[in-house]
Amino acid sequence: MRNGKRSDRGSGSVFFDKGSNRWVAMKSLPPTRDGKRKRLRRTFFTKNEATAFLLEGCTDSFAPTVLSEELTVSELLQGWQESVQRRLAAEQISALTVGLYSLCADHLNSKLGAQRANELSVDDVERFLTAQSARFSGRYVAMQRNVLDQAYRWAQRNRLLVWNPAQLSICPKQLSYSQGTVVNFKTHYL
Repeated sequence: MRNGKRSDRGSGSVFFDKGSNRWVAMKSLPPTRDGKRKRLRRTFFTKNEATAFLLEGCTDSFAPTVLSEELTVSELLQGWQESVQRRLAAEQISALTVGLYSLCADHLNSKLGAQRANELSVDDVERFLTAQSARFSGRYVAMQRNVLDQAYRWAQRNRLLVWNPAQLSICPKQLSYSQGTVVNFKTHYL
């Protein structure tokens, strides 16, 4: 018979791992949309630290301020831009890239910002891109599509959305690259 009390079901577990010579705290996370079970595992030097971690809760999970059904494209872009700012602070991307992302996000926000993110269709995205191609270069329109795609992927990683209409959309104006030619140096220049 055990001396200690059994913990409540779903509250997590604490055990000693002989291989790493550490205490391990494991906590169940909410299941993903496809029903897969996720568990958070952290190691500590003492049992008290591991138990305190379970009692205070997990700080690594993303807690959105709005429900994913009510999430607008504007809020989606704002959350994604906060993650881009963290990457800038960690010197993973340049300030010029962040500036270009902000400009693209502003254009996306002005036309698509009020729509709910989970209701945006591929046709909506392609109509937006077609309208933008009348004003901007093909490269910039492709960058706007890329920014929207990155924002939706950020939301998918944080389990806010499961649908990404930007991933399936096609840019209306193809980038114009001319076919390269190979010149024989000896016959052409000598």
